Amino acid sequence: LVGLPGGWAKLGGVLIEMITGPAGAMTVIIGIGLTIRPVGADAVAGQDIASLGALGWVGSRNTVLALLLEELLGVLDGFETGGFAPFAAAWNARHAFRDRQVPVSGMEGGAVAGIAAGVQPDGALALHTDAGLMRIVSGDVSLRAGPLSPGDDP
Repeated sequence: LVGLPGGWAKLGGVLIEMITGPAGAMTVIIGIGLTIRPVGADAVAGQDIASLGALGWVGSRNTVLALLLEELLGVLDGFETGGFAPFAAAWNARHAFRDRQVPVSGMEGGAVAGIAAGVQPDGALALHTDAGLMRIVSGDVSLRAGPLSPGDDP
């Protein structure tokens, strides 16, 4: 999320799928979506949309891709050697849903709502629910927050 004069807007998203194969070998598929240029609609799926262009970016999408890949190389090397645990604190300091009421859907047991408490060292989402602390580890979870007001800290 990015802070704009009218409130917060979604700039992009990340989808990560981890598949563990025979003998514990792991494959990670990472999808990154960023809005480079303004889109025709102001909102998609109930979320305001931002773009790098609207924020002043004048470079090409190829330059954005090169910068992302360069940054990812170091991050993925660190993940390969230490797993997610070394990144958990930085993630928790920045994630947009910290201490916010969120619905989580796509799990076998159906949807659940609670307060996002961050991610744990193994990457599980910690969610405070009426039934207590729940660990969300499913690969098919859709997490959404309600609208943020300009004074909120994503």
